[in-house]
Amino acid sequence: MIAGRYRRTDLRQRLASEYALGTLHGKARARFEALMKYDPALRQDVGRWEERLAPLTYGMRDIAPPMRVWNRISDRIGIGRRLQIRPEVRAYGWRMLAAFSTSVALMLTLYVGTRPAAEPPAATVAVLQSREGAAVMAVSWPPLKQVKDPAVRLKTVNAAAAPASGKSWELWVLPDGEGRGKPRSLGRVAAGKDQRIQLSALQVPLVAKAWGFAVSEEAADGSASGTPSMPFIFQGQCVKLQ
Repeated sequence: MIAGRYRRTDLRQRLASEYALGTLHGKARARFEALMKYDPALRQDVGRWEERLAPLTYGMRDIAPPMRVWNRISDRIGIGRRLQIRPEVRAYGWRMLAAFSTSVALMLTLYVGTRPAAEPPAATVAVLQSREGAAVMAVSWPPLKQVKDPAVRLKTVNAAAAPASGKSWELWVLPDGEGRGKPRSLGRVAAGKDQRIQLSALQVPLVAKAWGFAVSEEAADGSASGTPSMPFIFQGQCVKLQ
């Protein structure tokens, strides 16, 4: 029997998104997992959220396991045991290994010297939803103090209708969830396109303390007043990932 409050669409979507993000912890997560066992529709909601949020992992870096993990693997599979190899074969093998290592080191030097520096993985994300509850885009950013050129990344989650002719989308930072703070514009954004928005020195603290983000439909050149001229068409709350 599903409790009445868990039948609410907004609550189910919020819990499913938090479960998929990994931000649902402790007893709340245990209750949600128990609920999913008897609620196929809820399992489908979680699956859809996992598909929507999957693109966020593309910008994350792999983390190398600590050396103790490799040592345990070596012990388990036995490669740590000394092999009995004739001295002349061993010497030839070391010469080949040294030559190969030198070649690899040279290639790595050239590669690292030419590729752009990797940006730290996302630390905060806001999934912006339509009024119908469909996820449309995700706004994410790394720890802003750790990057030279702070910016937010926008990634399309699901296609949405493009702005009307002569209109544009504008992205807003929401200072809080009660409507007390004035939304602050981060500029116009393209519909259905992944993009990166550079932040000015004044915008960095706004984003770092943001409650959420929203998108409104404005004139082609953006809002003339510096405030949203129409109700938000997409909106989402920030969630800390680390």
